[in-house]
Amino acid sequence: MIERQAINVDCAANSPEEAIREAGNALCRAGACSPQYVQAMVDSYRELGPYFVIAPGLALPHARPEQGAMKAQISAIRLREPLAFGHAENDPVQVVLGLSATSSDAHIRLIQHIVTVLSDDDINVMFDHWSDEVNLKKAYVGVTNVLESNPNAYIWAGRDFHQRPQQGINDYF
Repeated sequence: MIERQAINVDCAANSPEEAIREAGNALCRAGACSPQYVQAMVDSYRELGPYFVIAPGLALPHARPEQGAMKAQISAIRLREPLAFGHAENDPVQVVLGLSATSSDAHIRLIQHIVTVLSDDDINVMFDHWSDEVNLKKAYVGVTNVLESNPNAYIWAGRDFHQRPQQGINDYF
């Protein structure tokens, strides 16, 4: 769901608008939206405020599908320095996940997917370990608090994140 072109792990944005624009530009690089969609994301923030800052440190900016979305995609931006978006409870923001969806239903499914994958503990793990693209992908599909005997164990699953041509069932990292 997150393509390589849609990731920036060291964004030097100085304002919420710059961070939103980078999340939108990352969606554009992945072929998920038009430049008009990016501007609509920024305009939405200016008009409606930081309603999309949904958890401490996490923002999910987006625009309406008809404003230039071309395919369902998530962009992942880690800000070099946290920024205040103006949300009373969830500022400052460190991670911006831009959303592009071609319908309201697809938009809701993307948000449900993100909410299902990320709990507050997972967001903290992502902040602590997200220093490069590989660690982002691990954090995106990882979970904690699964094993009763070791609730802090971090378990992840997904595609070949170590850029090896093959992984076996007995591979451990």
